[in-house]
Amino acid sequence: MSPIYSFSYSIPYLLLSGILYFLYIFQKKSTIKDDSYYSLFAFGVLLLFLGLRGHISTDFINYYPFWESLPSISNLKYEGLYNGRFEFGFLVYSSLIKTLFENYHIWIFINTFIDLAVLYLIFKRYSSSIILSFLFFVVYMGLTIEFNLFRNSKSIILFLLSIKYLLMRKSFPYFFLNILGCTLHLSAFIFLPLYFILTKRMPQIILWLIFLFANYMFFWGGSLIEPFGLLLNLIGNDRFQDNVDSYIEGGAYGFSFGYFERTFFFILVTYNIEKLLKQRKSNIVFYNLFFFYYVFFHILSPISGVIMKRLSFIFICSYWVLIPNLLVALRDKYHILVLYFFIISLLKISSNNTLLMKYDNLLFGIETYEHKRDNAYRTMMNTNN
Repeated sequence: MSPIYSFSYSIPYLLLSGILYFLYIFQKKSTIKDDSYYSLFAFGVLLLFLGLRGHISTDFINYYPFWESLPSISNLKYEGLYNGRFEFGFLVYSSLIKTLFENYHIWIFINTFIDLAVLYLIFKRYSSSIILSFLFFVVYMGLTIEFNLFRNSKSIILFLLSIKYLLMRKSFPYFFLNILGCTLHLSAFIFLPLYFILTKRMPQIILWLIFLFANYMFFWGGSLIEPFGLLLNLIGNDRFQDNVDSYIEGGAYGFSFGYFERTFFFILVTYNIEKLLKQRKSNIVFYNLFFFYYVFFHILSPISGVIMKRLSFIFICSYWVLIPNLLVALRDKYHILVLYFFIISLLKISSNNTLLMKYDNLLFGIETYEHKRDNAYRTMMNTNN
């Protein structure tokens, strides 16, 4: 019987990160004018690693039976488009693929290809390094998003595509893309009001005051969950109403290494916001996304770990773009920052050391759904105890 915890489980993810890191170094030292093939190679490595994976983490327990029972598009009935579990847009999207390909792993590969292709486009548009952005995508929740959040991932990439129209102040395509995202995962509703906020810059004094308030809430807690729960109930959706109590009871995050990492990065990017904005105007959008990530994380964490996690996934994309851009903006501190983020990356990737994250790939053979499901339940029971 495989152990619940083992460093060996994290080795494939460390190797993946190492490949991306060395591709970045090679590209940086390249004397070839068109060095885009390094970025395309990084895309290919990620596609093979993520797209051909076996059953990893936890949500495959729900998605595999969902896929097996999903009808083709011609047999998908109107009353079944919203079944209380998955949004109707996701059902239609998945059913279209099921009509063409009945294999679950082809569905996974297509999902992964779409996500990575959009990310490649977004990183090319807004980041100083496509490869570094892919690396920090892996480091900062990208694995969880790809392994577990099939619906969230699609709403997130639609939002990332809408940033182009946000910066151009074209409201129709922005709202269209994000309303479409809502049909894939209801959390995309939060992107709609952000149209009026994400391009705005707050005064430094306000940023630091909110920073202090967020930390006060993190250390001493608060009672903001009552109006938050009321808001969820006012939406009038049974899925929200049924889960508000469980969200509130979710375990909170405590004072940890992660707190120092998040806080240091907040101070670093806020202190250097002028340099980031001179570099790229689009950095204001990603800075504001990170600002919301930091503030919501620290205000909601002592109150509800579940709600905090769900909001974290929405805003975590800010790291993927800001870190590469920050390394360029702070050239005089480049080597120190590279070393810092290298150490952070090692620590974060090494945390994938549970049986849930035991990696396998279709190219080399994968374990069965039933075996991985049983291992997942055993790991979760052990962790909860």
